[in-house]
Amino acid sequence: NSTSCFYLELLTKDFYDCVERIASFWNCGVEEDGEKAELNISGGNYNTNPKHYLAEGYAAVESNGIWNVIEAATVSTPEALAAAVANGGYVVLAEDVALAEALTIENTTTTIDLNGYTITVENNTGEPLITLTNGQTIVFEGEGEITLTDDSTAEFIDATDGCVVVEGGDVEEKVVDGNFFDIENNDEDSLALLKYICDNGGTFTFTRDIEGNVTVVQKEGVKVNIDGNGFKFNGAFIVHSNSNYYAGAALTIKNVNFETNVL
Repeated sequence: NSTSCFYLELLTKDFYDCVERIASFWNCGVEEDGEKAELNISGGNYNTNPKHYLAEGYAAVESNGIWNVIEAATVSTPEALAAAVANGGYVVLAEDVALAEALTIENTTTTIDLNGYTITVENNTGEPLITLTNGQTIVFEGEGEITLTDDSTAEFIDATDGCVVVEGGDVEEKVVDGNFFDIENNDEDSLALLKYICDNGGTFTFTRDIEGNVTVVQKEGVKVNIDGNGFKFNGAFIVHSNSNYYAGAALTIKNVNFETNVL
């Protein structure tokens, strides 16, 4: 139970959930006798998302079911931001940025830490500056703001075939056309948001009946609270069999009228 630093590289699916097992074995994140073990990952490839154990300044980028841990890109100009999001991964703003030209997103998930700064979008192209396809996701986090000028002729992001998730900062709803989930402020009750919260933690409250299946792979310290609010769930919550290895994980489900079984 001493503070430790690990470098792991898992290349095959034979090590499924190995990161969480090691974190649980070393009681990572749990303070005992004044000491707290930490699992800090700063490189390697993983078949499960190691984002809860990343060293500061690093991010996990998913492609075809494999997460590659890379160093975050810090940007302060529109050109640097465009280049960083094209490569995907984790991008941190170092200055306010004004955007007026299209950006290309290649990877499945791109996270932008606003870091207290503002992205101002002036879009006079008549088309969104970013178009997400095949379920691509952009996550905004940290303090900061994204605004779209009143004279813009189109949105900043087209997420009709993807997803924009706001974990932090102030992102105007008119910035996005399509799937837009503000974790703190939205009452959006889609299956996609339910899946996102089950994977990343948080609280989800039903406002209507929902149909579909959700797989929950619990992680160290991640707490999920689901309140069915008396509505029906025509599907199943499938809790991964290794969930007992995860220290500090919690899954609470209440007031759900199940049409099928909890597995």
